[in-house]
Amino acid sequence: MSQPANLDPARLTFDEFVRFFFDHPKGEQFWYADARYALSDFASSAPQLLNHMIELLSDFGTAVRPYSPEQISHGIWAMFSPSFSLSDALWDANLPLEKRLQSIGAMGTMFTSYVVEQDAEPLQKSFYMWWHIIVTGFWAHQGQFETPDLSQLDAESTALLQAVFETLKQILSVSDPRVQGYALHGLGHLHHPGVRELVQYYLDNNKDRFTEEHVQWIEQCRDGIVS
Repeated sequence: MSQPANLDPARLTFDEFVRFFFDHPKGEQFWYADARYALSDFASSAPQLLNHMIELLSDFGTAVRPYSPEQISHGIWAMFSPSFSLSDALWDANLPLEKRLQSIGAMGTMFTSYVVEQDAEPLQKSFYMWWHIIVTGFWAHQGQFETPDLSQLDAESTALLQAVFETLKQILSVSDPRVQGYALHGLGHLHHPGVRELVQYYLDNNKDRFTEEHVQWIEQCRDGIVS
């Protein structure tokens, strides 16, 4: 699918939006590298972007059914790439908080209903890095990086941080160890006050099935020092 430059994805219909990101040949690498899209450039259509994201994430499996694992992975990287950075909409205070919270919750739906059924190799890194990108994007938007200070968050940002924590907690509760790992990775970067107790509880109840190296990695997630 040919992509015109400087196109606003939010002005597409939902079906066009899905094709825009996922309908690309396997060998067409980084088609989005030359695209130029900034949320601030399309402020009037940004609310529709959130609607598209919610619809996509709430029934991700149906939306991407026509596409191969390689195409799906490629589309995810495009969505999160600097060319589009669709996750920026989650942190934009000009957009309705309710819609932003709903988008985060829809990510939980995607992981617990779609990702748990996917073990194709091309998808693993995409899903593993998903929450890393979301969480580090949140703190970058706050202007905080190395040692985030929760006391500096306003009420809306605190609500968003809590929504991400609750969503990752939900994902961690699924029975698939692979998906649990995706959640742990996100928790390891979250810097939420509930992370330590949650991850320690998980470790205490599952420690017997992990190698020593895996236990050390989970402890890094618990302590917020995971890479």
